[in-house]
Amino acid sequence: MSEKKAYKMIQNEFNPTFTLANLKKDISTITKTSKSLGINLPMIKKAEQVYQNALTQGFGDIDYTGILAHIRKINDG
Repeated sequence: MSEKKAYKMIQNEFNPTFTLANLKKDISTITKTSKSLGINLPMIKKAEQVYQNALTQGFGDIDYTGILAHIRKINDG
């Protein structure tokens, strides 16, 4: 998947095949399930925070690879 999307990601093209919002929903399902099973997954909890911040910043309707645009925005200030 990365090979197919890498060039588009470099070009800042994030036409959705699977939206960032959908990936966030899946991540939330993982965190809820792990919590119900008593499993601690600290990295997925952090990912959920990052994706939630991206949604809050308006990146939800772009492709999930658009998380790069969010990270770029964070680093550019």
